[in-house]
Amino acid sequence: MKLSVIMPTYNRVEYLKRAIDSVFNQTWKEGDIELVIVDDASTDATQEYVLSLENTNIKYVKNLENRGGAESRNIGFKYSSGNYIAFIDSDVIWYRNKLERQMPVVISNPDKIIYCQYRKQKKRSWTTQPSFVKNGYIFDDLLYQNFVDTPSVIMKREFFIKIDGFDKELPRFQDWDLFLRLSREHEFLCIKELLYDSLTLSNSISADHIARLRALTIIFKKNENYIISNKTLLERFIVKLVNANLICDKFENCCLIINEFNISSTKKIILNILIKIFYFLPKGFYKLLYGLK
Repeated sequence: MKLSVIMPTYNRVEYLKRAIDSVFNQTWKEGDIELVIVDDASTDATQEYVLSLENTNIKYVKNLENRGGAESRNIGFKYSSGNYIAFIDSDVIWYRNKLERQMPVVISNPDKIIYCQYRKQKKRSWTTQPSFVKNGYIFDDLLYQNFVDTPSVIMKREFFIKIDGFDKELPRFQDWDLFLRLSREHEFLCIKELLYDSLTLSNSISADHIARLRALTIIFKKNENYIISNKTLLERFIVKLVNANLICDKFENCCLIINEFNISSTKKIILNILIKIFYFLPKGFYKLLYGLK
């Protein structure tokens, strides 16, 4: 039995030691672990550091140009050889018992996707994520809100092959899209236990609001027929899209979205009032408020 752990990284050499050590310091000893590190054209000392480790269980791949996290994970998968696939980011630290707690559940539930809870850094505090868990066929729940984190998941290799991996065209939310596609075919099962820490770094793509808007729009289009058939999901997504457009000061787009879809008149009135209020306030004011939440 072999587990392949895929790690994309870009200019994060100062975080690599903790992340790499957390993979190889696991208390799980019932199988082999390989770590595939995909260096996404880093310009720091990432290559020198990884090669200096001389660890035969590490495969190092360097992209000649920056490909992004999604495509780098797909590239890492192509170099992997494990029966099972897991993911870790360079700003994530697995607890020593992560695989000991997770792998037996994976093996005893061969048709399911197994995920877990984790600690997420938020400024100077930590929160438990996800704050709620869902098991079984969770497609509807995931459309309402993404609550599965990429480093929390372990799956059989063939599951990843069947859905053709991450969508590299998405500028953000590649994990959400991946799990939506997986959840159409497979049940999910959560281990309700904190099994790793996830840091929040200042140069994270999560701060890119234009990318967020583009990604939300793509995911909506991919699942549009299903979303518009469910009024609750539709209204939830409309609010998400309006919020994303307001952050980017795209007020005209907000009005078009509200008028295009059949949502409740009460919801339309509330959203239209919100748009008008922020239209007359200084540019970027809504984005500032959003950043304070």
